[in-house]
Amino acid sequence: MEVLDLYTELVNAGVPVSGRESDLYVPITPLSKAIVLRVDPARLMRRFEFTCQITGVRHWDFPFQYTPFWQNVARKAARVRELQEVRV
Repeated sequence: MEVLDLYTELVNAGVPVSGRESDLYVPITPLSKAIVLRVDPARLMRRFEFTCQITGVRHWDFPFQYTPFWQNVARKAARVRELQEVRV
């Protein structure tokens, strides 16, 4: 089975993720922990923990792992390249 990026694996498993800019926020549950350990065990060392002030639920913050942010960056970069080609 192909391992997808962390964001996609979590979403496909039904884990309620969120993000801000490029950071991925994941509630700490047995399911999310199992997915992180399967996708990239070393990633557990590159994360922060925080408690949501609204729900009181503990979360992980994975810097630079919120895939929709990077997809948007890639779309914008492609559009800039298209516009530059038109001007040439």
